[in-house]
Amino acid sequence: MKNKIVIMFLTLVVMIFATPLVFEKLMNSKFDTMLLNFQQQKGIVIKEIKNKSSYLTTDRIFEVTIPGSAINQKEIKYIKLITEATFKNLPVTNVFFHNTVKDVVLVKQGEIPFLKDNFVFDVVTPDFKHYKYKVIDKNIEIDGVEIGWSAFKGIYVHNKEFKNEDGNIKILIKKNNAIISFNHFISDYLKVGNKIEQNAGLKDIQIKSPRFNGEIKNINSQSETVLKKDTLDSVSNLLVEDVNINNLFKLKDLKINAKIYGLDKKAIQELQNGNDETSQKSLKVLLNRGFNGNIKLRVKDLAFMQDLGFLNADINFSIEKGNNVEKINNNDLSFLNLNAKIVASPKLGAIIMMSEPKLGSFIKNENNKSIVIIKINKGKIYINGKEIKSY
Repeated sequence: MKNKIVIMFLTLVVMIFATPLVFEKLMNSKFDTMLLNFQQQKGIVIKEIKNKSSYLTTDRIFEVTIPGSAINQKEIKYIKLITEATFKNLPVTNVFFHNTVKDVVLVKQGEIPFLKDNFVFDVVTPDFKHYKYKVIDKNIEIDGVEIGWSAFKGIYVHNKEFKNEDGNIKILIKKNNAIISFNHFISDYLKVGNKIEQNAGLKDIQIKSPRFNGEIKNINSQSETVLKKDTLDSVSNLLVEDVNINNLFKLKDLKINAKIYGLDKKAIQELQNGNDETSQKSLKVLLNRGFNGNIKLRVKDLAFMQDLGFLNADINFSIEKGNNVEKINNNDLSFLNLNAKIVASPKLGAIIMMSEPKLGSFIKNENNKSIVIIKINKGKIYINGKEIKSY
């Protein structure tokens, strides 16, 4: 009986001490498989430069080189990071990554030296699918311009969701005693099936200098994109509560709603990620393929040295498929069908009439509103029902 107890005790001791080693091997195997898959699928180069692992803790340092193509950024040649991955072998809960940017090289401009060793961020994941991240606060100086960021943190779900919970960016231009700050930035990205939802917001943008001061308050945008085989449809909204520039230009409650259908999917992706040359080609593809949509604009109140009142616009348009770029170069608008209704306050209408008499002559004033209706059909332009031969 005594021997059995001793054997059981020794077995228990062995199990206790062996378990971390087993978990370490299992987790490192899973970790190595993940790294290998990463390299094979994305073209990312991962090189282990140091292994500081102990009996109870795995601690490995890697040099990671990410080509711009892996993150759909053609302007970027590559990004190089030093990443330290650590986790406890028992219990295994989270894998912690500490990342330092060592190099960012653009295709045309070359290296961006100020990012080296200055952009540092931590990532924690329990399963290599769900991640929490936090960017380390930093202030740096570049040629007399001081840039700082703080409070950036959020979550990321692989190939599905990205959410930035908060963040502040401040730019201090010492030479001119000017400060530009972007405060309380939030954003999120969610992909479900063929639908992508994106939201972003800023509490305010502030500009302060001896000669120029401005503030933009409560900026919010929402968009929903539906991906189809070759095209995409997009619905987006932009809201801006208040704009004040030197107490001369003011704007209150700007609302823009845009719906665009039938955009060439590949061309849009290249526009977002390409360089100037590819962007021009993509824009031509977009225009030649054609698309349609509508835009609504609402401004509650405008002011420029005086109160100008409201401004509303409703625009419906369609661009037919064809050699539209060539037609534009030949001043041929036959590919465009457009109906636009612009309604403004009488004061704003009066200013347009004084500054642009020819356009102002077409303005209709009724029910305390200045109204302009613009129509383009079969290459002809009409303003409030009258054809415009030349302008």
